[in-house]
Amino acid sequence: MFHVIAQAPVFFLLLAMARSDRGLELAFAPVLHIGLTQLIYIIPAILFSRHRGETETAKGLVIGAALTFLLNATCNGFLFLNR
Repeated sequence: MFHVIAQAPVFFLLLAMARSDRGLELAFAPVLHIGLTQLIYIIPAILFSRHRGETETAKGLVIGAALTFLLNATCNGFLFLNR
């Protein structure tokens, strides 16, 4: 759910700023590179969980973020290798 909450406003904000085809590519960049852009919200979520003493939740967030990053890196690798 974090992905949807964080990525949707960024996508629509960049899409509203788009004035050309290059701007449209800019709007899709955060969605295509979600493995990196998730750091904006996952690091505070992990720190908040650890601060509240919920270490198992923090571990789950780290595992989920790592899997998302690895899956996204693999998909981007296949995308760029096939160009």
